[in-house]
Amino acid sequence: SLLKEKHPSSAGIREETLLYGPIVSQDSSYMDGIDGDMIMRAAKFTSGAAGPTTTDADFFKHILIHKNFKGEGQSLRSEIASFARHIATSYVDPKILEPYLNSRLIPLNKCPGVRPIGIGETFRRIVGKAIAWTLKLDIQETAGPLQVCTGLKSGSEAAVHFVREQFEME
Repeated sequence: SLLKEKHPSSAGIREETLLYGPIVSQDSSYMDGIDGDMIMRAAKFTSGAAGPTTTDADFFKHILIHKNFKGEGQSLRSEIASFARHIATSYVDPKILEPYLNSRLIPLNKCPGVRPIGIGETFRRIVGKAIAWTLKLDIQETAGPLQVCTGLKSGSEAAVHFVREQFEME
């Protein structure tokens, strides 16, 4: 019940938050770089707990990369890449994506109190990495200097060190 207090029922859609106009479709060739090899790399870099389906990162690494699943793993990586390309370049009804977007809510004891933590599906994290890697330069260009983490390893830490150095110089 404490988690329900922290996470009330979702509110309705506010009209002012919606975008209207034509849906600009992305040229599907833009995502051609997402292939089985990229999915394998994304799986290697994915870590963490399991979402609602209880399949964690280690499970996906095992079935996508392990030599015991050589043919099946390669085929599954190709199918996941195809899914990633599809959702990145085509309109998909949000109702169809609900299971993909679900998260598991767990309580984190903060003594006193509870902090709700949502854990998304590992599959979504793998697909998200592949899409983000493909869009990396576009994300950096669009975010500009406002987001120090786009494309920089430890970008936030570098920003903190820079600011600290500036204050120490004054």
